[in-house]
Amino acid sequence: MHDVNGAPFAIALADFHAPASMMWSREALLGYLYGMKAEILEVDGQRVAVAQDSDRLLGPSRFPAGLFRNGDRSELSAIIFTNACALSKFNRVARTWGAPVPDSRYVRYGKFYDRTEGAVDGVPILPGRPFP
Repeated sequence: MHDVNGAPFAIALADFHAPASMMWSREALLGYLYGMKAEILEVDGQRVAVAQDSDRLLGPSRFPAGLFRNGDRSELSAIIFTNACALSKFNRVARTWGAPVPDSRYVRYGKFYDRTEGAVDGVPILPGRPFP
């Protein structure tokens, strides 16, 4: 973990710049901050995540990647990011905890982080299944 002692400058981010931008901005931010991405490959019959370094972001801008790898940016101690603080989250909280929500239908889909060592896919959110 990056040591933030003596370097108190942090930036908090939430992505609302375009409809559904929170669906893809997390992966883009990780690539920008660390200058790497995970590529899923099959090695000895097992699906594994293999780190791939990158010094530039994809796309026509070719913007430099690896903000935290750049010694010129050492005054920045942390980026705080969430893609889960949106109106949709507030709408589902009451429903998730059993409050009656008249005249509504709620469907949630996606994946939870799988803490199993070596996991490369998330755990699917299934109707009626408790959250891990």
